[in-house]
Amino acid sequence: MASTCQLEALMPERGQFLIGDNPAVTIRTKGSTTTYGMAFGDAQTLVLPIGPRHMLALGPENVMITVPRTLVDRLNTAQVHAADRYVYMHRRSGLEAFAERAPQQRPAGDRTT
Repeated sequence: MASTCQLEALMPERGQFLIGDNPAVTIRTKGSTTTYGMAFGDAQTLVLPIGPRHMLALGPENVMITVPRTLVDRLNTAQVHAADRYVYMHRRSGLEAFAERAPQQRPAGDRTT
């Protein structure tokens, strides 16, 4: 299925991407809801942060795009929720408080951000 997809390179308009210890995450979005962790065939995309300023995703065409802060935050929240134990960030990213708050904003067992 992945062989039919193209590669998207995402760059944050502002901020940075977090990288969880389980970084390849399946994602589906509908309106303001982002669901993660479903089977690959049920997902809209698979995302993989490769550094604080770049994330790869599967999509319909090869593109390099800048994404707004709201999407960066949604993707970062999914990284925090999908992490087994650790989330990594650049030490001057300012994301420490974000990473600490994100788990508390989700009911136990929920895969929606």
